[in-house]
Amino acid sequence: MLTISALVSLAVLAQPHAAPPKMALLIGIKEYDEKPINDLNGDKDVKIMRELLSATAGFAPSDITPLTPRVTKTKFINELDGFIGRATQNKETVVVIFYSGHGTQTKDEPNGDESDGLDEALVPSDAKYAGDVLDPKTLITDDEIATRIKRLRDAGVENVTLIFDCCHSGGGSRGEWIERAVENPQAPAIFPKSTEDAFKDDGKLGGYVVLSAARSTQRAYENSKGGRFTQALRAAVGRCSPDSTYLSLYERLVSEMFAVPGTNSQDPVIEGEVNRKLFTTETLTRKPYFLVSVEGSKVVLDAGIVHGIEEGTLVDVYPAETEDFDKTKPIVRATARNLQTGECDLELPSDQTPPVNVASLAGGRARVASPPIGSGQLRVYLDPSSTASLRARLGELKFVSTDCTLGDHDVSVLEREEQGRKYFVIAHPDGTEFQRVAAESRENSDPLGAALREVGKWRAIRELGRGSGGCDVRVDMEIVRVKVKQLPTGHLQFDGIQNEAASSTALDFTKNQYYAIRVRATWIANPPKLWDPCVAILNLLPTGRITQLWPQNRGFQSLQDDSRVIADGQWRWLRNLYGTALPTDTRALEDILVLGSDPTHPNPAFRDPLGVQVFKLIATRTPEDYSGLLIGEDRSPRGESSPLAQILLDYAREGVTTRAQPFSSGNGNREWMAVDVSIRVVPPTE
Repeated sequence: MLTISALVSLAVLAQPHAAPPKMALLIGIKEYDEKPINDLNGDKDVKIMRELLSATAGFAPSDITPLTPRVTKTKFINELDGFIGRATQNKETVVVIFYSGHGTQTKDEPNGDESDGLDEALVPSDAKYAGDVLDPKTLITDDEIATRIKRLRDAGVENVTLIFDCCHSGGGSRGEWIERAVENPQAPAIFPKSTEDAFKDDGKLGGYVVLSAARSTQRAYENSKGGRFTQALRAAVGRCSPDSTYLSLYERLVSEMFAVPGTNSQDPVIEGEVNRKLFTTETLTRKPYFLVSVEGSKVVLDAGIVHGIEEGTLVDVYPAETEDFDKTKPIVRATARNLQTGECDLELPSDQTPPVNVASLAGGRARVASPPIGSGQLRVYLDPSSTASLRARLGELKFVSTDCTLGDHDVSVLEREEQGRKYFVIAHPDGTEFQRVAAESRENSDPLGAALREVGKWRAIRELGRGSGGCDVRVDMEIVRVKVKQLPTGHLQFDGIQNEAASSTALDFTKNQYYAIRVRATWIANPPKLWDPCVAILNLLPTGRITQLWPQNRGFQSLQDDSRVIADGQWRWLRNLYGTALPTDTRALEDILVLGSDPTHPNPAFRDPLGVQVFKLIATRTPEDYSGLLIGEDRSPRGESSPLAQILLDYAREGVTTRAQPFSSGNGNREWMAVDVSIRVVPPTE
């Protein structure tokens, strides 16, 4: 469900003088002609939005165009065209577009722009079935909407908020809550894309903000009062101030969603310029710290679950107004307790001498405790006999430093020649050969540089124990037991998280169970101002094979789309289901992070209980393809002797939280950040 209206409501408060024109198009469908499609309470959502915009955002009745209760495709498109035409007459216009109704998926036609072969679609009142599937000609696809939204961007209109209270994966109802999606057998997606994904493809979204009612694998619900999302949005806006950003609104929205009884599996999603003040183009730079307040004897941190804080997180508290954290000693290192959505309590150590004066912490600035900073570059030793051309060649590689001595290096590079063919040997510090690299290659203009870049990646992973200055992001991964259903096409479709009780949280490969993997990234401090980070997950299997688990290597565009961290605290599903429904299908076990063992597996490596095989996540400025690190190729280390294998095996034995070493190429285009990574198996009861 999209709720554009809520965001607009705060803009007027911040702009009392010469307020820009405001326009809102509120579409709420109540009536559907095809009775297999149930009627909804979209008209009540429109009423909520009209009241919200009028009361808190200064929208006059003439600023709001409501469409309800029956909205045909023709009426929808015509009204949207006219609305956008009027909005483009003044680029300062505050634009809100809200849709409440059914959503679905259909085959991607005719331009084939969707990576999963599907178009997200809105379902108008006059949508029709063609046999057992919805006729795509009667739906309103994301492409049809995106081409119209693009007109706003082309006209320079920047203050645009899109809100969708719908979802695109169907499958039932829950108590008083009715689902807002129409299942379409024509489009059997394993993990359908969420609404915000549909509008960001190919730059359709631009710099706008999109709020969606649910994640890509969840369903949006309503009751007799309207959409669950819209009701929560109204409450969240009421808790915001004129200086609130979209991110702070999102934090309040998450809290309100959890407070609504009836379901616990609908999480809102935000996409776009989340650090903008509501309904303005002003972007606020997020501070590299959290604030501390004191309530009696209780110390409170203004960060919680949505910021990546968890029970037991260590936090350093500095004096108020601290700017240089590297040169300032913290007052105390406290422990996060009693977590809530946007805040938590800080537990002070009982053994500190002298005891901390609680009152002195009021107004303090806090940062998540992080390990020391690592060095960053790959240190390459060249012996005195190295040619000037080799030194010049390595000098052009910004991520390489040759300013090191023997014994204080990561690798050495030696020049060799056999039968008139020149090549290089990359060797470990102990002198053992690591890799041979041809001096020239048809496939690569600089094979030595490419090989050293791979070595640099290995070294960055090797330095897990060291932290980073600069950005700091927390990444979580969950392996979740899920339900699936088989479609008439034979495809398996995600059907929600498994809620059956179980005595153990360990994965059990001896039963016909299915599991899914999801990841999320949350900023802790110093988020980048001008770019979204990208993440990649490397995984070690019991066979010793390393895989790039996520994003799946389907070309650069897919890496770019899948790996972006688009907003704090959003779960993103890996687009695969894993399980053992077919005992002969071993690929599922070979592709998943193994958290247990399978005594019957044909591969002996999978029969022993290995515990948790921890993955490694790297965050970078630009998408990276790590498939070159796969074990089994001559240029990569093999088996358990590889650096990554050793690290992962150590963490498998000792724990499930890792931290990545930053790595910078020095050219300003690639910056690795400190990354805390945790992994857990979600109990079936959660």
